[in-house]
Amino acid sequence: MRLAEAPEPDAADGSTITLSPALLRGDARLEALFAPFRECVVLHETLIHEGSTARATRLLMAEIRADRLDEVRAVVRAVCSARAFEEKATELDDVAAGTEWRERSGPLAVGAYRLFGGSTSLHVTSAKLDPPEAGTQALLASPLAFLGELATTTSFVEHMSCSRSAGAVPQWTLRAALRDLRRFEEIVPRLAALGFEDRSGKYWRDRTIVQAVGKDRWMAALPGIDFAA
Repeated sequence: MRLAEAPEPDAADGSTITLSPALLRGDARLEALFAPFRECVVLHETLIHEGSTARATRLLMAEIRADRLDEVRAVVRAVCSARAFEEKATELDDVAAGTEWRERSGPLAVGAYRLFGGSTSLHVTSAKLDPPEAGTQALLASPLAFLGELATTTSFVEHMSCSRSAGAVPQWTLRAALRDLRRFEEIVPRLAALGFEDRSGKYWRDRTIVQAVGKDRWMAALPGIDFAA
């Protein structure tokens, strides 16, 4: 399983990202919903687990640098009929305007937003569609795969995500919860064995950073993304 990432290694970065059909998984509704976002400037995918035995929730988001909210709303309404979806205006502080749709008897939730600055974004959440091991599979298929043994033997993968902005390399993020009442300091020796260097409580190996999030959770990111303690 692979998350949203850059083009092939030999492909040049440009001002836009071409949304890969593989990310839409042959789903006719996703194909239609993301039609206005085939050439986007931000692409983000996250797999989220709500518990160690839960199936994953998948969030796929794309953004374009243009105010096309009305057009995107029309596309969503054509795909998400009023009979099958509940529609409501958003009340989010971090967006200028938006509308959300939730499937009445299914797993799909859709949000179309006008962002401050005039960009338009679409968020599509498909709840509990992936197997419980989806996050681990995504980790092992990512550039953070060298953390796979540490994660699978000590922790539960809660979030695995990849974000990319046009002209930039992907940013991979892992969030994990420690198992068996472990604390982060217990896995620090294993980080050292993997070649991580302690820099004021944050652990670096090349461009990869690992740090604690509370006592029993930790995060890793590539390239080096700093997190609030």
